[in-house]
Amino acid sequence: MKTEFFRWLMARMLSLSSFFGVILFYLLVAPSVQFSLVNWQVIDGTKPFAWCENYWLWTLAVGALFISLSRLSLMAAGRVAWLKHDTLQAVSIRPIEATAIPTYIGLFVISLELGDNPPAQALAVLAVLFVLWCWFERVFYFNPMWLLFGYRFYEAEDKAGNSFTVISRRRNLKGAQSLANLKRINDYTFLECGYE
Repeated sequence: MKTEFFRWLMARMLSLSSFFGVILFYLLVAPSVQFSLVNWQVIDGTKPFAWCENYWLWTLAVGALFISLSRLSLMAAGRVAWLKHDTLQAVSIRPIEATAIPTYIGLFVISLELGDNPPAQALAVLAVLFVLWCWFERVFYFNPMWLLFGYRFYEAEDKAGNSFTVISRRRNLKGAQSLANLKRINDYTFLECGYE
């Protein structure tokens, strides 16, 4: 029971990491959020987030947050002991970035449109989108930042016709292969560990 909870928690962390780019993009295009942070005061009247007034510092901070969360989630998933090790006998493997990127860009377009809405309304829409993102996690833990870290996303099919997502550092997984040293994130998603 405890192991299942930690697997669920890791899956939520990876979901948040992959969706976080959409949230941060919203933060970049929503000046009302940025300026409400700038005007936020502590008890003595000082403004600890006054630096947010500089758009370039704000953009740098938001980008650094996205990169850090993306890296942290991958490191955690690769190192936690309670994710079950598994193997997969794949009859076919193909890259799926071409399928995942348009979906991700669609979410960025939605968050761009939310930039003019009041923050409470926009955050409610983002929360609903995140719930839907988690609901369809069978397909996506896609995070474009992971591509920059050298990871690729593949769809692998087994003999029974089941499709799985494999996240790997290998550059060219194709055809029929036996994949070992996989960590099972959920029933349909694996992270290949130990391959550099």
